[in-house]
Amino acid sequence: ILGIGAVRASGLSGHDAVAILDLAATAETVAIAFYRTVIDGATFHIGGKALAGLKMALDAERGHLRTVRSLGGTALQQRFYLPDRLLQDASVFVETGLKLEPALAGAYLAATRQFAELGQPALAATAASLGASEAQHLTLLGHLAGLSADDLTLSTPSFRRASEALPVLVPFLTGGAGFFGPVGSTAGR
Repeated sequence: ILGIGAVRASGLSGHDAVAILDLAATAETVAIAFYRTVIDGATFHIGGKALAGLKMALDAERGHLRTVRSLGGTALQQRFYLPDRLLQDASVFVETGLKLEPALAGAYLAATRQFAELGQPALAATAASLGASEAQHLTLLGHLAGLSADDLTLSTPSFRRASEALPVLVPFLTGGAGFFGPVGSTAGR
């Protein structure tokens, strides 16, 4: 697999590529913590089909993280903060997912462009594939919330650089008022 080694061997500055992959690894680890925490501890009702869909999203996030790690990405931390009432209130779960997934999809779209600019088509293709998968997670969450496809399209941000997604991730990284934790991701499972 072409990864950071290929970027460095090409003579290009790998700093941007490393930063993008580290951000991706961190975002994927946040997503894993989010889904795992809800699947394992929600006190609101999650129907059988919905639970199966959430487990598939969790497995996909774990696969994304394995891919990003194989390319040289490293999560900046392993423990995160999640919104209060996430486990008691389905609307908080959906609202959180509808913030997190569009940010991941938008970051991967921006990363696709950035990797292409770095002359790394394999990394660009990987980022595009991961972004498409994140868009599927957004669709799943939107379906669970009863939203239309138009509602979801409007919620996906258009970032020029993957790092523009960082403000969405900061509350999950730092916590504060309205958040509990830290919780681990158990990303290795």
